[in-house]
This record gives sequence, C-alpha cells and structure tokens, in this order.
Amino acid sequence: AQSLAASRRLGRDQGWAWAVEVLSVGSTNAARELVRLNSNQGPLCLSFSPDDTKLMVGCDDGVTRIYDVTTAKQVASHPILAATFSPDGNLVAEAGRSPLDWVGGPQPASSLSVFNVSNGKKLFEERQLSELPPLVSIALSPDGDIVAAGFADFRMEEPSPDLEAAQMWVEGGWVVAWDTQSGEERLRYRLRDAGPVGLGFSADNKS
Repeated sequence: AQSLAASRRLGRDQGWAWAVEVLSVGSTNAARELVRLNSNQGPLCLSFSPDDTKLMVGCDDGVTRIYDVTTAKQVASHPILAATFSPDGNLVAEAGRSPLDWVGGPQPASSLSVFNVSNGKKLFEERQLSELPPLVSIALSPDGDIVAAGFADFRMEEPSPDLEAAQMWVEGGWVVAWDTQSGEERLRYRLRDAGPVGLGFSADNKS
C-alpha cells in the first residue's frame, strides 16, 4: 500500500508539540507516529524518498530533518532553505541557510551541496553564491551528476501614502547548473521576465 505522511499539532498538555505520522492509503488502521517535534519545529513540508525508506521534514525552525521510516531514527539534519532527493533516494541536494538573521524578503542561499544519505558524505559543495539573488528551487539529475538551482530577482516597493502594504514581485532570475563530480559550472541561463518556479530533469539525463 502507498504511504502518506501527515503532521498534526498536539494539545497544551503535550506542550503544543507536533506529531509526524505515516498513514497507509486504503487502510483503516490508525496512523503510526514516526516522530514528535518540539513546538518551534512545526513541519512546513513532508517528502518521501522515491523508495519510501526515508522521510524529509522541512521545519519552521529552518532545519530540514531526514528520518528512516522503519526505525524512526534521524539520519540527517541541516539548516537549509530547500532540499530534494535523487530519484533513487540515495542522494540529497540542499541549499544551505545563511547563519545570519535575514530581514526584508526571500533569503539568499549560503551554499549548494549534494550528500549521500546513508553515510552523510558530502559529494559536492558550491559556496560562491553571493552574487546571485535568492534561491527558490533546486533539482538533481537522475544519475546525480548534475545539480541545478533557480534564483529569482525579487523587487520590493515599500509602503507609501498610495500603498498600504509593501509589494513584492519577481523581475527575472537565473538557472545555474554544476557538475557534481568536478564542481564545474555547466549552465548559467538568464530569465528576463519571470523567475524560475520549479526545475526538473528528464528521466534519460538528456535534458
């Protein structure tokens, strides 16, 4: 049966903690609690690895945690902006969160890296991202050889007598791709009118 991950807020008597549960689609059995998170770690997004053995939980405290679905053991934890599994579930590409408090809109990424989930070994890391605008999406090729990221040029207009609230919009952006083996930049494409919302590789690694 297919599995579905869900989260729910617990009551005051349990410290307003969060429960992350795994449900079996088509089954009437009660959900199985996988892990319990503190009140400040509220799950913002949940994603299974393609082989359903790992669950990635993006939390409100800016940390993404990965759990083994069978043992409920946490196998990785990183302060990041975004993350994605490789199609085989063995690798994770992630965009690191800056250690500095960020005020004034979307936050730039401090680094982009790829690591092996089973042993935590980092296979690729790029830290020269300061000249790029905030990161909004990442993708990893099926063979793990190419990691790509989308960066959006956000513009903000502050409140004024004619504008009650600040307005934010996107004026283009960049798509950049790197070779995870050599670290070489393979693509830098400028988007003129709209920023990148999502990225995805074809299954045959050709596009």
